Formats: sequence, structure tokens, C-alpha cells
Amino acid sequence: MKAENLIKATFSERSTRLPTIWEISQDFVLENDWQSKEMLNSFAVRTKYTKHSFCILSDEFCKSVVVMCDDLGLSVIVELCSGPGWLSFWLKRYGLNVVATIDNGSWKGMEPHLGHVTQGDAIEFTKNHSEIDLFILSWPYMNDTAYRIWKNMQSGQVLLYIGESNGGCTANDEFFDAVHGKRVRDKWHLSKSFVSFFGIHDRPILYKK
Repeated sequence: MKAENLIKATFSERSTRLPTIWEISQDFVLENDWQSKEMLNSFAVRTKYTKHSFCILSDEFCKSVVVMCDDLGLSVIVELCSGPGWLSFWLKRYGLNVVATIDNGSWKGMEPHLGHVTQGDAIEFTKNHSEIDLFILSWPYMNDTAYRIWKNMQSGQVLLYIGESNGGCTANDEFFDAVHGKRVRDKWHLSKSFVSFFGIHDRPILYKK
């Protein structure tokens, strides 16, 4: 799949499924694939891709999230700090009940919000919605946003965090201290179904409050 076609297939409301990891790997140098493509070409594609989503969206990953939600009975889902909203768009297309997608529009340089995104404060939303089963938080900034979201969550609620580990480019030390010991064992191959851009070390991790 050519790079321009990959981006069109991923970020089009007319598409019926996401590209597979194999299709994606034809255009990106992925994290564990040092020699498959020229580095500069991969970086140029990544720059275009991240105007829509900081994490790579694949068919395999969305299917794994669906299996996880079915297994855990997570039927009311919200994406926080969504950016344009493509992750929740695809999760809904794959059959999940994403009832809200929240973003405050503060991150510059990304494409406009999709129609299903509501502009709002993710921290306040979390505090006021105890009925939500699962919050999804992808690539939160390196401030206290992720920590405050976690702090406002209620006992029993679940957080799907997608980002780098402690010391990386997402969330802060307070967040990782707060979620220590709260990780849910990945029986659904979320990490195995997830791929990263070359040099980036993001991954999906599930936490339960």
C-alpha cells in the first residue's frame, strides 16, 4: 500500500476497515524493523500521519480492543484528549459503544475535529461521569493531565492508556506513581497487536482504578 493510500485509507470516513499491520509496514519503518525502508521516507510519512493520530491505527489493534471490552463487559466508553477523534471513530466502526469523544483543541498542527468530537475539558468530564466503564487516553501531554484524569476516576473504572512509559514523552511521574500496581494483565494481545513508529516506544496498557 503506497503511503498516500495508507493515509487516505486510515483517515477517511468512507473506509470500511483499517489497514493491517502488514499493509502499514510497507510504508513505515516500524519499531523493530531497522532495515526495511529508507529512514527519511518513513519519517516524512510519519509527519503526515501524526497530523491525524499520534499512534498507529491498525485492524489488528482495534479487533483486540473489541475482544477486551467484550471480555470485561466494558460497554460504555469515552475517549479523552482525542485530537481529531480518529481512534474513537474506528472503535465505533468496529462495533464499540463510544458514547463521547472529548478534546479541548489545545494541540496545534493537527487536522480539525471530526463531527463526533465534543470540545470540552477531559479532567472535568471524568470527574462528572461515574457511569463510564472505560476511558481511553492516547498520547496525553507531559503535564499532570493524565494524573488528574486518573485521580478523578471512580473505583472500578478502567483506563486504556496509550503512550510511552515513565520517563518518556507522555504523562508525568505523578501518573505513573499513581497507577503503580493497578495494571490489568493483557490477556487480549493488545501490545502484540500494536505497532509503533521507528524510534517511538508507545504501547497500550490497561489500568483499573
